[in-house]
Amino acid sequence: MITGTFHDRRRFACLLSAIAAAGACAAALADDADATSTTQPAVVRMSDDHVELHVVDTPLTTVLRMLSTEGRRNIIASGAVQGTVTADLFDVSFREAMDAILTPNGCGFVQRGNFIHVYTFKELAEQQAAADGHRLTVRLFHLNYVSTQDIEPMIRPLLSADGKIATMPEPGKTASSGTGGGSSGGGSSEGGGSTQLGQGNLLSRPDAIIVSDYPDRLAAIEKVIRELDVRPRQVLVEATILRATLGENTTLGIDFNVLGGVNFEELTAVSPGVT
Repeated sequence: MITGTFHDRRRFACLLSAIAAAGACAAALADDADATSTTQPAVVRMSDDHVELHVVDTPLTTVLRMLSTEGRRNIIASGAVQGTVTADLFDVSFREAMDAILTPNGCGFVQRGNFIHVYTFKELAEQQAAADGHRLTVRLFHLNYVSTQDIEPMIRPLLSADGKIATMPEPGKTASSGTGGGSSGGGSSEGGGSTQLGQGNLLSRPDAIIVSDYPDRLAAIEKVIRELDVRPRQVLVEATILRATLGENTTLGIDFNVLGGVNFEELTAVSPGVT
């Protein structure tokens, strides 16, 4: 219980009012400080290709637009690029600044000429996969049962406009090569830098063909070669030769019934038995 004179009670009331007013002012100042910190304008400065950036919860596309304007760069973002940026960067290069604001948002960029294209990581992976599928690749195919002269006319229609074929030369001729859509000749040449094969048993070497084309075309060519390069059906003929010495009792020939103790299956032969 508060006791005292009228003036003491009045002074005490004034003191309580002052304390309450001070608390309200402090709370208002704190709210103003928080509002100021969250609504401060984004700042981007560039000097000699170095960036100073101060942003708080700013949309990524807005920051990219500010970098494009301040740095006079042609930055184009795809429609899937989104996110926010909160950062304070000091004296960093333009590339470092781009990596710092894009990587946390799952994005990256590629530069093509004077343009900087911003994509998500998923879009970049899809573009890389598409680029790998449209890159010329060289494959060497070994042939076991067919010759290059037999296989080349079958695979040439599968070549793209940029595809090429190089085949093993025929005996006594130089190597031949050709592009998609054209014919390839294996004729001999007397000059032009081509190398003449030496004269020897050229048929003893294995056959091979080299194809340069895009991966999808190479896959189709490989399938055709594997279907055509198969062992042909053959008829196996085997014979067993016996050597016999004729005497007085065998002047007219040999009676095989007399040779009943001979096991013909043990005689040298390729097949399991002799019939």
